[in-house]
Amino acid sequence: MESSLEEMKDLSFSNPRFPRLPPLPTTPTGATMRLTTNLFRINLKTSNYVYVYSVDFKESIPNDNTVLRKKYIREAKKMMTIAFNKYIFTGSNLFSTHDAGDEIIEIPTSEPQVKAIFKKAHVISLNDLKQYNMNKKDPKKMQTCVYFLNIIIKMLLSSLKMVPMGRTGKYLIMEEADLINEFNLSIVPGYKTSVKLCDSGPLLEIDYTSRILSKTPAYWILKELEQRPDYRRKALEEFKRKSVITWYGNKRSYIIDDIDFNLNPDTHIFDTPEGETNITEYMKNKYKVTIRKRNQPLLVHIRRRRDRPEEKVYFVPELCTIAGLPDEALGVYHIMRQVSLYTKLDPDNRIKKVEKLLDRFSKRKKKVSEVSLPGDICDEWGLQIDHVPVEIIARKASPVRIRLGDNYVKEVEENGQFSIKQKIMEPQNINKWLLVYYEKKDLLVKEFVDALRYVAATFEIKIEYPEFIPIYTTQCEGYIAAIEKYLREKEDEKPKIVVCILPKYSQSDYAEIKSWATTRSPPILTQVIIENTLKKRNESLSICSKILLQINAKIGGKIWQLENISGIPRKTMIVGIDVSRDEKSAYLGMSSTIDPFFSRYYTQIWKLSENTEIAGTMGALVALALRYFFNINNKKVQPELIVIYRDGVGESQKAEVFEVEVNSTLSKIKEFYSTESKPTPGVIFAIVNKKQYIRFFQKNFLERRLRHAPRGGRRGYCEMDTFINPDPGVIVHSDIIDRNLYEFLMMPHYANKDSGVPARIHVIHNSSKASLISFEDLTNSLCYGYDNWQGPIRTPAPCKYAYTCAKLISRYIKKKPNIELLPYKYYI
Repeated sequence: MESSLEEMKDLSFSNPRFPRLPPLPTTPTGATMRLTTNLFRINLKTSNYVYVYSVDFKESIPNDNTVLRKKYIREAKKMMTIAFNKYIFTGSNLFSTHDAGDEIIEIPTSEPQVKAIFKKAHVISLNDLKQYNMNKKDPKKMQTCVYFLNIIIKMLLSSLKMVPMGRTGKYLIMEEADLINEFNLSIVPGYKTSVKLCDSGPLLEIDYTSRILSKTPAYWILKELEQRPDYRRKALEEFKRKSVITWYGNKRSYIIDDIDFNLNPDTHIFDTPEGETNITEYMKNKYKVTIRKRNQPLLVHIRRRRDRPEEKVYFVPELCTIAGLPDEALGVYHIMRQVSLYTKLDPDNRIKKVEKLLDRFSKRKKKVSEVSLPGDICDEWGLQIDHVPVEIIARKASPVRIRLGDNYVKEVEENGQFSIKQKIMEPQNINKWLLVYYEKKDLLVKEFVDALRYVAATFEIKIEYPEFIPIYTTQCEGYIAAIEKYLREKEDEKPKIVVCILPKYSQSDYAEIKSWATTRSPPILTQVIIENTLKKRNESLSICSKILLQINAKIGGKIWQLENISGIPRKTMIVGIDVSRDEKSAYLGMSSTIDPFFSRYYTQIWKLSENTEIAGTMGALVALALRYFFNINNKKVQPELIVIYRDGVGESQKAEVFEVEVNSTLSKIKEFYSTESKPTPGVIFAIVNKKQYIRFFQKNFLERRLRHAPRGGRRGYCEMDTFINPDPGVIVHSDIIDRNLYEFLMMPHYANKDSGVPARIHVIHNSSKASLISFEDLTNSLCYGYDNWQGPIRTPAPCKYAYTCAKLISRYIKKKPNIELLPYKYYI
């Protein structure tokens, strides 16, 4: 048997230099709870062995030339079946249930000079997977085990006629798409699966997913724009950075980088193994697809790979559709509400979707001549998937408390939310500020200012009337010119902030105002508001409260501060790091605390090299943060503990982060403290990974009244259990994660309409004395420190600040801001 499935990316296993999980306390800390997961045990029959062979070729064929390798194996199918019986070939490995012996096997191919060479590399058995800890001495074998199991799961999904979405691990069920006719959209349901190898053995992770597709081919969108005088510019604006999906082949999604108006399906010539051809002929021969519109331009995706030159990939608009919601649908309440019914499933409905897939995995063919179904494939390879989800024990983090004005301490509610209706920590005096707006909106502006002054009393913020600057154009150039004129005329009266009310949202206008304000000398703090935001009458006071608190934070005032965590020294510096990428540029943001209460930040920006998320300058940036911390605290206080949260990198990049970033950071910290003749502080360096598909559910026991009492049950009632999201602050370090690593899963936030997703925190360096419980409580508490949200967010606030700043720079400003802004939250 030959597999046409794409090869998976390499999996990373334990780095021996990574610290182990510290001892858990002998007595439980905080409440514990039993949770249900979306993980299911995979059992292998003890009598089944899977033999793994490495595959090479005489007349060497590179490992990444999978197409040619599979071609030769496919042509030698008869001899392959004799040698290996049933097999799966992936390009560089072959899996079989037949033991072909330890000798090297050579099989001729259709080319006389090319021979396939097979050598036994591993033998996989149930015991290998159960004795995970023992076999960590052979990580390559464990990697192969996981690889093999993922291939089998993909085979199960493909046998159900599900369509893979490229290499994402997501499979869609095209036949079950739901239509939203208002915008001619379809929502295609599907599943994301992955095999995890844990101490208790292999687990299958299943999560429901979906994809929104336009039912209008990209060609007709271009055709509508063709009537405009600026057709090419508008067409590029419409498609650039959008994701498109092809209706042929594996239906992968691609990000469009350009449109080539000088080429069409007939004129683009390229090489194939059979010789030169054009797109029209290639589609007809390869996919049996006839292109009807022969004179259409081609969409261009630029494939960027590390250590390889860029490669242009061309797509025919007639055969593509745009993925995701159209711009005009965003923000339309009834459309978004309808879409959320399919894309944001509550825990109970999500579990039902997963159970539905497990039922499908039990299907078997009724006749020998029929195509194998999932149950048959599992029988052939000796697999069995449990239908009962894995249950775990989680602990609840210590309650989070925040401090407001007049030393008022507030404990957050069970759902993690809190509202501020009293004096804030540091109310500012906003006595000089500008308000720039389109002159025809005088009434709206007056109502806005009155509302701001009304809500300011609640927080005890002093806000004077602004300097009103009406302008007679809606172009952003008019806003900038009016502000510059004011600054020239009143050089000695620099405003604390400039508020610009734009008639409508325009990315280019927003970018131009922000770029001008943040890069000029001296810089200007700005708040950009869209008119429609102020027109929501029922929410006007709530909106104005949020705007005012945001302004207070931007100009340097604390809104609230977190209470100290037991076991964490007061002299601690927290650092959050994240990356934002746009087109070819990527910027790394680093936000570091400069006070003992983790509420003031110093945020730096660094432009990364192309196609990388790793910063060799990390140590230098941390040293600058330490120097600022030292100076702002009167050169008397230096951190005793430095905690670094690194977001923006994947699982496979951990080793590189350790080699490049951790080592340079430790070196610079040691250098800084030796210069100051101080003992080196403890350092915790943790990777934060938000891209998780594991879910936690809590059982909710209900009694529902019935018309007739069930047999043996309480008269008139029936006990039913449903699933809900657990309360915020859930922390898991049970056997579903690797106990040889210092890592845990944390869900600090509460999902109201969807199912919550935890973040994985993995400590890859630890030289501190902080206990596991103290570090977990600190991490959970920091999720309550983001000024733009009164409640917990998914990651520690320093990471969110770092990402928000990096996003502003990468998407809008495109260059570093004026250094005078670094101690301000100008980016929120």
